[in-house]
Amino acid sequence: MTEKHIMKTAEVRGIDPHEDAEILLFEAPFDGLIANVAFTPSEDVRGAYYTRELQLYSKLKAGGGHLVSSIQLSGDDIWLPSGERHHAQLLFPPVSLRVREGDAQSWSSIGSVGEGLAVPAGTVEVVFERKQIDEDLSPPELWPACVPNYWIGKRVLVKHESSHTPAPGGPPGATQAYYWEHIGTVHSADSESFNVVAEPLEHGRLPRNVGYRWQEVRQVKLVEDA
Repeated sequence: MTEKHIMKTAEVRGIDPHEDAEILLFEAPFDGLIANVAFTPSEDVRGAYYTRELQLYSKLKAGGGHLVSSIQLSGDDIWLPSGERHHAQLLFPPVSLRVREGDAQSWSSIGSVGEGLAVPAGTVEVVFERKQIDEDLSPPELWPACVPNYWIGKRVLVKHESSHTPAPGGPPGATQAYYWEHIGTVHSADSESFNVVAEPLEHGRLPRNVGYRWQEVRQVKLVEDA
């Protein structure tokens, strides 16, 4: 951690299988960004189809709020071993990561729909980055300003939308989006794109510079500890 970054932690209770939970964690220590969110469960968590996700929600002092991150548990192939840190998917566009000093951070999850899934107690970690952002900025210039410096040089998983094709059986003009995930190292951001050195998908290929257009990126998730 640098002097511009503070990690705040909170111990959270377990959540019953069909419980809707909202657990107040702490307040943002200064104006800036949320650079990462992670959860370490006290017991193994096995996901299950049509159940729940774990979310960090930022409640603004000025009123209102927004979703910051998500850990998806609604899948039979999801496995969160106990005692291991699991990074959350941070939502894009990155303006969702912006916080003001005193904004309340809540750990929440809806369990009253679907098949039900219990979540054990654990530890939530949030990394805050001190960053002054010009109040007069608007998209697309606002988006690169809201990318945490904490990400630069780190490996991330980028979930992005690559194309729209005609939806099978849909009405005229209806399209269907396709989503892809790639891993790479963040190196910059500008008004046009979020720029990553993408790792090759097969042996014998070199890494390549990829600029993901802002409107294509849906989530970014750290894949290594810092």
